[in-house]
Amino acid sequence: MPNMKIPLFHCNLAPVVVELLALRSVVSNHPMDIYWEGDGMYFWDNFGNARYWQMQKAGPTQIVECSVEFDYEKDLLDLTDLEQERVLKRASERVKYIKYGKIGAKIDYFCLCEGLKIVRCFGVYEKTPQTGLFKGERVHLSNKVKVIYCLKARHDELLKEAFIRKDEVSWVKRYLNA
Repeated sequence: MPNMKIPLFHCNLAPVVVELLALRSVVSNHPMDIYWEGDGMYFWDNFGNARYWQMQKAGPTQIVECSVEFDYEKDLLDLTDLEQERVLKRASERVKYIKYGKIGAKIDYFCLCEGLKIVRCFGVYEKTPQTGLFKGERVHLSNKVKVIYCLKARHDELLKEAFIRKDEVSWVKRYLNA
């Protein structure tokens, strides 16, 4: 039974947006996915990251906010959790097929074997612009670490709602327009 319901954000061109609005995910076909969370549709955990990604893409894009529901214990491979990372490492060392493979292949294989439907990880984006807010002695905060979700293929049932998102959070918009 689903016990987590979270908003996730995806930025893409019109054909992918149409599918997502119909609650159908589109598996990414980017060659770099093998270095990330493998096959699936990628989502950000906040609107700002999706907006930043929108500025990086070529062509007219839209941001879709999705409501995603899943069972935390049965559906999620949470690589922000050290214990789950350790389990994935041990499991991948036992299988010759993936032992020396890229991280995305290891994640794909493990999710397939265990019936996991969604993956959460931290991604480090060194080129993220800085405001200077997080500089100083003993400051441990950073905006260079991003939470990324990957909805694995054939698990559209986790998508519950989707709509085009145009606006920033209201209090942020108020300050940006001041």
